[in-house]
Amino acid sequence: MKTNIRTICTIISSCILPLGAYATQDAPVAIDSTMNALDYVLQRPAPAEKFAHKRFGDHLFISMEGGPEWMRPNSHLSGPSSENGYRAGISIGDWITPVHGWRLGISGGRHHGLRDYKPYFAALSLDYMMNLSALLRGDNPSRHFELVGIMGIEGQALHREGHRLWGVAGARIALQPRVYLTSSTYLYVEPRLGIYGDKLDDVKTWHKYDWNASVMVGLGYRMAGGKGISVDNSMFANNHFRDNLFIGLSGGIVSIGENTSEWRDRIGAAGTLSIGKWFSAPAGLRLSIGGAELRQPAGFKKRYSTIADLDFLWNLNSAFVGYNPDAKIETNVVLGASAACLSGEGKKFFPGLHAGLQGIWKVSPSVGLYLEPNVRAFDSEIARASHRVALMPGINVGLVYRFNTSPEYDAYKSHFDYREFLSSRRYFFDLLGGVL
Repeated sequence: MKTNIRTICTIISSCILPLGAYATQDAPVAIDSTMNALDYVLQRPAPAEKFAHKRFGDHLFISMEGGPEWMRPNSHLSGPSSENGYRAGISIGDWITPVHGWRLGISGGRHHGLRDYKPYFAALSLDYMMNLSALLRGDNPSRHFELVGIMGIEGQALHREGHRLWGVAGARIALQPRVYLTSSTYLYVEPRLGIYGDKLDDVKTWHKYDWNASVMVGLGYRMAGGKGISVDNSMFANNHFRDNLFIGLSGGIVSIGENTSEWRDRIGAAGTLSIGKWFSAPAGLRLSIGGAELRQPAGFKKRYSTIADLDFLWNLNSAFVGYNPDAKIETNVVLGASAACLSGEGKKFFPGLHAGLQGIWKVSPSVGLYLEPNVRAFDSEIARASHRVALMPGINVGLVYRFNTSPEYDAYKSHFDYREFLSSRRYFFDLLGGVL
């Protein structure tokens, strides 16, 4: 019996020992390969960013734009044309979150469609805006470049000679790259494409729709640099009549008429001298007197004009952010009345309207350089045209000097430190004119 037990133990040990030795020699080991799908679930997207303490209108922006536009090719009916349509507009909007916003715009211009029909139009649009830069990289009010996607709807009221008023609606998409010159002011180019109901140009086709493309170049202003509005005009002082007076001198170009064909031949020189006063931080008046060279359509002599403008100025910085005499960039909306007195034969005096947008770069607390695109509207006889209204678009570049005052500014002048001047960038500039 003992022999049998000894034999069985020997057999068992002879089987176990080789297996143990085999395991110590890195032999394959069975592993449970069961997969847990939860280990491979994609991460949840980050929650959408929101503005802290968001209120309606506290991230407002406004913009003014203009540019050429095109309709469907018209060569198969009326022959090729070198003339394009045009449009200009102004818009206001608000960012609901750093990514999502809306924009309401009004615009006007002239189409150039089939059969050489050129109806005028006025448009009202509502757009949804998506800030693609904020979507991918998060909110950053100090970002210098942003890309914005746009889609929306637009309705147009149209009119042309010999036809009653009619309307067309459609949808449009756009992509707007913008570059910030300051935290508030930006430039943009906006290629845009829209699909509208038929008869946008007063011509029906078998397509049953019209497409309309444009490239808008614009200047925008973002209130408070995109950081939320907090208006404070307490630094503005107006104790004496000379306080906040300003004088300006500018030169530029002006054109007459609304046709875009041969527009280079209708450009003339213009110059303006102005004086005005800011009665409050956001509001002021300006009186301007100047001269312009008006190049008439072919077959008419060139005429010279004296033009006077009385304008209301609305300072966007002070209206939406607060008065800041140290701000380097200011933007003013210009609205007013004009009067033109012409040389030569025919009617001499023409009353009209004036509108523009003035951007000022302040090179010192008192001195600024400005760029001011503007447009005047007069009776059509000033341009010897058959339409009811003649437009006079122009652009001025000028110099403005403002008599600032406030306790803080007076203290600054009385404690002038010459060492600060030595360490500053001592720019200077000249404004020249003459005859050749």
